[in-house]
Amino acid sequence: MANHLREIAEQGQSIWLDNISRQLLDSGTLKRMIDEDAVTGVTSNPTIFEKAIGNSDLYDDGLAEAVEKGLGPRDIFFQLAFRDIRDGADLLRPVWERTEGLDGYISFELLHKNAREEVLRTAGVMMEAALSMRSYTVGQVRPHLRVVEDEFLPQSVPAYGATEIMNQLRKKYPDYAYKEAALNPTNPRNRAVDWESDIVNEFRNNEERKEFTGTRVTPTGVSMYLARPFQIKDAACLACHTTSDSAPASMVKLYGPNNGFGWKLHETVGAQIVSVPLDTALARVDRTVAFVAATLVTLFLLLFAVVNVV
Repeated sequence: MANHLREIAEQGQSIWLDNISRQLLDSGTLKRMIDEDAVTGVTSNPTIFEKAIGNSDLYDDGLAEAVEKGLGPRDIFFQLAFRDIRDGADLLRPVWERTEGLDGYISFELLHKNAREEVLRTAGVMMEAALSMRSYTVGQVRPHLRVVEDEFLPQSVPAYGATEIMNQLRKKYPDYAYKEAALNPTNPRNRAVDWESDIVNEFRNNEERKEFTGTRVTPTGVSMYLARPFQIKDAACLACHTTSDSAPASMVKLYGPNNGFGWKLHETVGAQIVSVPLDTALARVDRTVAFVAATLVTLFLLLFAVVNVV
């Protein structure tokens, strides 16, 4: 009889099992699935362990021992969970060795990974919103601005419009930020600070790189950032950024003769950077783990009390 999982694996697809329990381990089911069904990895999370512990008596001795030691709900949960993870990882070790570390893992960080992906999606939405604001400024705002002789209107600049609108958002959500950071900006508020300069230079040194993500510690907690290069693609932009002599006199008067000049066509002059708080999402994950752990221990203690009374 054909084993469809093995056929899929032969096409280069990794087969991961979204489940783990003491029963799967003790019965030999997980080992069989690894040996016969080409399973090369396992995912786990608090919900999976909640079902495993709540629907089996194989954890009772471990629960009782942990309670007697005076461990708290969170420590009890992780002690039981990591035992399963350790034993499962031992079974997957041959896979890890055979694939030279490409497979053979048990993922317990899935919730944290999902939280990071959620934060990154939020950053991506903010980035696209900023790009839309830039387009709106060019197509809908700039043509209708009243031109006054010897007066430069920053509202006609796409970067200014996007930054101003995002700054309005920050009044309600201060941990969310957008900046068009440049090494040599026209508007001094856009000048890149140290860590932003590193990102800009990363793009300048690696022209094929179109996106950069990372985390950094801020005064309010850990933040995740999404950055994209800002490159001069339209020669018309150079009318304001080649030399101070050729730039609009009103702009030079407003920002000075030393800011935002010397740019070249196709040069990466900066980076659009969105920063989104990561701590909030990770805290939700920790609360979920703590709630599941507390629920399991409470149910066990109630069951233990009932059994002893009877």
